[in-house]
Amino acid sequence: MPENRNADITAIAEEIKRYLHAHPNAADSLDGIVKWWLPRQRYEETLVRVQQALDYLVAHGLVSRVTAAGDRVVYTHSRKTNDNSREF
Repeated sequence: MPENRNADITAIAEEIKRYLHAHPNAADSLDGIVKWWLPRQRYEETLVRVQQALDYLVAHGLVSRVTAAGDRVVYTHSRKTNDNSREF
């Protein structure tokens, strides 16, 4: 088996293991795993990474975090007028 294919299989196996760790009572067919587990696992990982990226941008003054109605947090382009050190 080519090395890239082994790496792909190993990556998928790791995603399934992480999903089962997070959802220990999960059980599904091959189709269900492909349709639900892997996209959900990727979504959860992506959510964490996007939050980290937003936190970084807020910390560097490029994005503003605003609390809207119902404690919903939204992000927007920072409107700082004196920040000439960084641009999008």
